Amino acid sequence: MILDLLTFDDYSKFIWSAYTFTFFCCLVVYLQTNAELKKLENKFSKKVKLPQNVKTVVSQDILSKSPTF
Repeated sequence: MILDLLTFDDYSKFIWSAYTFTFFCCLVVYLQTNAELKKLENKFSKKVKLPQNVKTVVSQDILSKSPTF
């Protein structure tokens, strides 16, 4: 039953190639965005001169005040 769903009858080569292409494109966009974010974070931290541990202190403070945790 599950194998029938994954094979997609005669269309499997088209469907799996489309899934692969889509996954690859999303991965490339994610990696580019992540690299750009790291560049901008470094640029911002050099410009503002914030200590390195500010991010963790702020996130821990926010999480400790959250009513769901």
